[in-house]
Amino acid sequence: MQSSYLREYLLTIVCYSAFMAQQEMHLINRYT
Repeated sequence: MQSSYLREYLLTIVCYSAFMAQQEMHLINRYT
């Protein structure tokens, strides 16, 4: 079917989530 498309979609979500978590850590470190 479209396994490659699904894998690319999941990879994008994982990378985006990791990026957002990193940004949150920077904000927490700055304000504490």
